[in-house]
Amino acid sequence: MSGELAEIQDEDAWPALPDLPPGVDGARLVRIRQIQAQAISDGTRKIYKREWARFVAFCNEAGADALPAHPLTVCSYFQTAAADGRDEQGTPYASNTFNGWLAAIDKMHELAGQERPSRNPDVSATMAGLRRSNGGELRQMPALLLEEMCTLVGRIDINSFPTGIHGVRDYAIIVMGFAGAFRRSELASLLIGDVTFHEQDGLHVRVRKSKTDQENRGRTKALPYGSTPTTCAVCAYMRWLTVTEAISQERPRPKAMKLLTGM
Repeated sequence: MSGELAEIQDEDAWPALPDLPPGVDGARLVRIRQIQAQAISDGTRKIYKREWARFVAFCNEAGADALPAHPLTVCSYFQTAAADGRDEQGTPYASNTFNGWLAAIDKMHELAGQERPSRNPDVSATMAGLRRSNGGELRQMPALLLEEMCTLVGRIDINSFPTGIHGVRDYAIIVMGFAGAFRRSELASLLIGDVTFHEQDGLHVRVRKSKTDQENRGRTKALPYGSTPTTCAVCAYMRWLTVTEAISQERPRPKAMKLLTGM
């Protein structure tokens, strides 16, 4: 049982660990498990725990084993969800929801040294049939269009005090997020030190960690100058820097008020 497995489910529910090989004592095994636990992010681990508990509850009610699960038990699980299940909005589960459920089941089997159920022909055929008949294309939120983004930022108060201080910040986050196609988590983790000015490219934004970069290698995104001040990420960021500088000086209130009213 790996470190991730122990984190996701109570150890008493799993087979006992095999005898340790020479040179590996209990203390060393703990350190190894701590390293292995870092292979899965906290957010992903929570999702796996939630979805695995859902599957275990189904198996308990059906009197079937959850680990290892019989391929037809997995098929029955998804067939039942497709026939009777609804999401929180009351609509049928989409195929990408089922894909997430199966990923959790696969991961738990993998961590326990068992074959991934998704590799079984019955399971893969069932999932393919559900994609055609139930979920169809992946359900995605519609992209924010440029006109909609302009309308959104146009309603932000950037001129009054103290509301305008937060408005200038929010304006910069929205325009930069639009220009760089950032994830919400990426924007939330940005620091001023992650952004540098570039004469040709506009802004270079260092993304230290993202959902698609679990090993924290990081990457840099270039945000070009916009065609108008309204849509220019560089302009929005410069306004925010100017405001933060004003409120960090002595007597910040009059300086910030004068600055905001001139924007």
